[in-house]
Amino acid sequence: MDKKALKFTILALILSIAFISAGSGSRYDLHSPIYINLSIEKVPLVNEDADLICNVSSIVDAPNTTATISLPDGVELAAGDLTGQWDLKANEPVFLNATVRFTRADDYTIKAAARRVIDANNFWGDVESLYLTIGQEASSFTLSRPWAAYPSIEVVEGRSGFEAGAEDGRVVSISPPALPGPDELPVASRDLSPGLNAGPSGFAETPVEGAITPLMSGDGLDNDSAPASPGTLTVQGNWVYWGQDSIFRDNDGDEWLPCKTMLIEIVRASNTSDVLGVGHTDSNGAFSIDINNDGSEFYVLLWTYTYYGPDYELRVVDPSDTGITGLEGVYYWFAGPFTSPDGTFDMGPRAPDPNYSNYRACWLHQDLWRADDFLYDRGLAAYQATIAWAPTIAAGTYYEHGGQIHIKAGTEYASHVVIHEYGHNYMYREYGNYFPPFNCPTHWVEWCYDNGCGWTEGWADFFCIAVNDDPVYKDPGFSFNFEVGDWDTPDYCDGPTCEGRVAGALWDISDASPDGIDLSAYSWGYEEIFNILTSGTQDIFAEFWSQWRGYGYSDDAAHCLWQNTIDPGINLRPNAPAAPTGPGTGYTGTSYTFTTSAVDPRDGNNVKFTFDWSDGTYSTTGYVPSNSTASASHIWNSAGTKYIRANATDSNGLSSYLWSNQSAIEIVAGNASPDKIGVFRNGPWYLDYNGNRVWDPESGDLSFWLGTNGDMPVAGDWNGDGIDEIGVFRNGPWYLDYNGNRVWDPESGDIAFWFGTGGDIPVAGDWNGDGIDEIGVFRNGPWYLDYNGNRVWDPESGDIAFWFGTGGDIPVAGDWNGDGKDKIGVFRNGPWYLDYNGNMEWDPLSGDVSFWLGTG
Repeated sequence: MDKKALKFTILALILSIAFISAGSGSRYDLHSPIYINLSIEKVPLVNEDADLICNVSSIVDAPNTTATISLPDGVELAAGDLTGQWDLKANEPVFLNATVRFTRADDYTIKAAARRVIDANNFWGDVESLYLTIGQEASSFTLSRPWAAYPSIEVVEGRSGFEAGAEDGRVVSISPPALPGPDELPVASRDLSPGLNAGPSGFAETPVEGAITPLMSGDGLDNDSAPASPGTLTVQGNWVYWGQDSIFRDNDGDEWLPCKTMLIEIVRASNTSDVLGVGHTDSNGAFSIDINNDGSEFYVLLWTYTYYGPDYELRVVDPSDTGITGLEGVYYWFAGPFTSPDGTFDMGPRAPDPNYSNYRACWLHQDLWRADDFLYDRGLAAYQATIAWAPTIAAGTYYEHGGQIHIKAGTEYASHVVIHEYGHNYMYREYGNYFPPFNCPTHWVEWCYDNGCGWTEGWADFFCIAVNDDPVYKDPGFSFNFEVGDWDTPDYCDGPTCEGRVAGALWDISDASPDGIDLSAYSWGYEEIFNILTSGTQDIFAEFWSQWRGYGYSDDAAHCLWQNTIDPGINLRPNAPAAPTGPGTGYTGTSYTFTTSAVDPRDGNNVKFTFDWSDGTYSTTGYVPSNSTASASHIWNSAGTKYIRANATDSNGLSSYLWSNQSAIEIVAGNASPDKIGVFRNGPWYLDYNGNRVWDPESGDLSFWLGTNGDMPVAGDWNGDGIDEIGVFRNGPWYLDYNGNRVWDPESGDIAFWFGTGGDIPVAGDWNGDGIDEIGVFRNGPWYLDYNGNRVWDPESGDIAFWFGTGGDIPVAGDWNGDGKDKIGVFRNGPWYLDYNGNMEWDPLSGDVSFWLGTG
């Protein structure tokens, strides 16, 4: 590392310690394993070079990690690199260096982002920004703007927020307004219809319908019947903000959105301490407030504030305010001054000027409103919440118990993060100003800490994905899918000390999207979860689960816990069995066998199966070990398509909640068509197609060519159509007439592959009972069966090797016991040895058969 890099590393460490010390909050950030730190050698003047250094590190190995420094307009790259890619080693930082030049005086945000993509919904990373004010004679880190009213703009259809005619200049031109106390404010309406809020004098609500026509400042509506001043004036209009209707805002906006349920204040322009009227916008951003009109000018103010009653306020404030009530420090904007004769004045649609970055306080207020409304819609009490945020202060994201929610600059883009912190606020207040003990350092969702951390952070993770109805948590620095984790997820800690497991379990209890053993049948929505939370306190997840069962809620929720590697401590139902496998076609009066299996997920209990044959009859097997196969046979006496399904029951008497998927067999009336004979003559085939055991091609017997000298013939139902096709084995390669047209045409579906070697004898049979014949080879004793039917030797995926017979034996295959699966055997110059029970061992005491038929 060069001296410059070392210098910046020390500076970054000092700044990081300073930020942590300054945070003063009671929680630490949720953070991925990857960290990025961006610093600058000095804050330069216009056209002066300055060195940027980006430090990227990871707590664990993070291969294929990329980093990018993004320069805004007005900043040029003079030297160095803006991108890098590394295979990060744990705790071994790497550096990205760049020299930049600012070409004009302005405020700038330089952003650095690191990312390691895991899959489509998951990535690790981090972001960091520098906020700089560059001038010709003096420059500095950008200071937070003073708390004051900021201008609004008229909203013009077809023009974006940054093109909509921003007010000139940066100086706010009105005096600070009067700040009514909460007891002087009207209560915001919960009505989602266009009904509007009355002012403090209790004027009747007046709905605003239809489009609103923009008016220039100072214009009024003609009202010939209006009384002479002083009289009454109804002031109405719409407030909107520039943003994205998305749970993750990846830019500064692309549409106008309504400012829902935000405080409106009308003040006299000549004396802003004179409040003329107060109300709230409705769910469309519209308002209507009656004021006493003496003909003088007035301003209309919009506040990131909602008043729902005593100690129940939603606020977004400048960090200069440390309180949790009132209008001090709350962001606000002004429209006007306006004047109008008595009657109705419509100011038209207005919006906080997006050229002042504090307009994004509206995003945060609307996140608070959505979280609060989520609770209200479910009949739940919600509570006061205050967010402290400034667009250039990056001092951490956390919640102070009983105090403010602190949102780091840049994090306002991610509603998951905002509502996560609101979830902590909700838990604290719902628990009666109590928060469970925990040990949560800067934490990552996949790692284990303690039970308190697992519960409190897991709850907040769940709450934000529930409000957003999206299990993919999106932070500016990382993304994580809470839906997909299970026992086999690599590098994911198990159990209730891991917040991701707790959040995943709660999500699976509430959602209706089945995954793994979390079936849609095991979903209860939010009511039961919130009833537990609001009926007592829970210090750890185990207490939540105990209270869940104590309330008599379904034990089947245990499947949602087990899916997320949390042991519920009780027996679970078996999983739904696999769809039964067996032949796809058959005949009345003939027995056919179907096979299934199921996993008993927690205790591995033995299971038995009930088969439903779709003709009003059922068969039940004996118990077999978990994840082992069991079979049952059935004879149908009527033709038609028959659907077979299975249900599993464990040795404790619990049955699978769902039956298996169905399998079908097409039953044809009559007896099974018997196999016929044929011969292969080193290429030519002669088939007794009409089955009269006489060669008479004029009556339908067939001859054709497929193969060559030295090939060995095979026959089987390769495609499951109920008709056997032919093929040849050529000392390793196989050539199967898959489409059954007795011509070698691989372009039409015929198949060639390699299985076995020279000296092997080919065999074919339906080893697994799926109605399709598979292949195999006999090697003078050893057998190698392609049990899974993929025509590749892969014992790790189910193919089987065993010993049955000896050198000189001739292999045979057939369904000796009528269970729908072919078994093997050998002929030894007179004696036959048949594996009648199908266990691929010679065990006559268990039913295998030997007899003499033929000679050497």
